[in-house]
Amino acid sequence: SPVANALPFELTNAQKRCVQEISEDLTHDHPMNRLLLGDVGSGKTAVAGLACQQVLAHGYNCCLVTPTQILAEQHAQSLQKVFPEIQIEVITSQTTKKSSKKNISEKSSEAAGTSARQPTLYVGTHAILSRLELFQPGLLIYDEQHRFGVGQRSAAFGLERQPHILTLTATPIPRTLLLTIFSHLSLSVID
Repeated sequence: SPVANALPFELTNAQKRCVQEISEDLTHDHPMNRLLLGDVGSGKTAVAGLACQQVLAHGYNCCLVTPTQILAEQHAQSLQKVFPEIQIEVITSQTTKKSSKKNISEKSSEAAGTSARQPTLYVGTHAILSRLELFQPGLLIYDEQHRFGVGQRSAAFGLERQPHILTLTATPIPRTLLLTIFSHLSLSVID
């Protein structure tokens, strides 16, 4: 794909296959619900970044939710290096209330049509989940989803427009694999 060719490195065949599967899901008229399984260091973040790039190009925000602040900051830094054109904002419980309120009120007025703001990738902890209604993501990504509770993983179901959901994991725990059978969850594997 032309998007993948813009990366500063060559994708593996497995990564290319996963990018293709996700890209196809993003074009359907129903929300994607896909699990991306791969070992640590296999390139799940790069594949997720390409999915974000596709969604952002269509004018929608993306959210990447991680279990820890350190992981959120690492993802934001690595994604910014690989995708310098993407607007990335880190949202954690450490985000000051003053800057959060300022940014949220700016986004609310921009969402109302007073100005056009570049679609943004919000990377952060569970703090993102309480702001989903403001961000209205087209794509919601959970990293290490097994470290989130049921309520946190279903936060998007209350939104007016259901986003595409991509779950990243390096841990093929039985519960996660059972979700592929009982929860209409598609599976992509970076092997």
